[in-house]
Amino acid sequence: FVTKYHDVVHTATEIFDIAAKDGNVPMEKTDTLVDHSLVPMVKESGVVDYLYELNHLASDVYNHSLRVSILAGVIAKWLQLPKEETRDLILAGFLHDIGKTHFSERLLSKQVENLRGKDLDDYMKHTLDGHHILSAKPDISEGVRLAALQHHERMDGSGFPFNSSGKDIHKYARIIAIADIYDNITTEREGRIKQTPFTAIARITEDMYASRLDAEICVAMLKHIKDVFLGSTVVLNNGKRGTIVRYADDFSSLPLVSISQDEIIDLNQQKDIKIVEYNPK
Repeated sequence: FVTKYHDVVHTATEIFDIAAKDGNVPMEKTDTLVDHSLVPMVKESGVVDYLYELNHLASDVYNHSLRVSILAGVIAKWLQLPKEETRDLILAGFLHDIGKTHFSERLLSKQVENLRGKDLDDYMKHTLDGHHILSAKPDISEGVRLAALQHHERMDGSGFPFNSSGKDIHKYARIIAIADIYDNITTEREGRIKQTPFTAIARITEDMYASRLDAEICVAMLKHIKDVFLGSTVVLNNGKRGTIVRYADDFSSLPLVSISQDEIIDLNQQKDIKIVEYNPK
């Protein structure tokens, strides 16, 4: 998987560089990447763990776009979306940040949370720029264009660029918003170490209960992603190493970790104990 991934990064870089140079997305090359590489990668067993092992900086728009694309495809599979819709969503994930090809190197390297004033305005404009770039391509579906425009919108109207809410946000954008959050948290970023999938899941759960994310999509993701983690090794903040053996019935619950035959820690009961490493080397 990692070998294939490095190959697609090279192609993704070429596509984004062309878009940055002349504002044009080379669709033949992009469609080939999606059909011959990304769609098959989504179907691979263990893909979520593989993505976590890829320790690239999230500020790298090529890597981030690829990971969001693949994860969006996995969520589509969990939602049991039709084959063609899943393929379209994978394309949408890959192109969701195409507007960032208009960014300066200085803006690309900055943490979003630290942006103020004109820098923040320029950052928020990448959704509009992405929509504009993709609107020039008649073969691209409305869902793909709206994913670029709306992936920072939130169900409660608190997002940008237009404070859209609820069903006014396209389904693709609602799925990519979740994949985007997960990737940003679980990937090493400049000035911040990557966090565990459980930190990302806690954030997605919190945003779901706060009505910022689509509950139907979140529930499907939370139910299925738990299966990915069963049997995995984790390190706790008390220094103990154990194995995830099961979950409580609640879909948003934390795992039970087996330390030994005689000790199982229920993280739902022992709130002061947290997972600090996932599949440690």
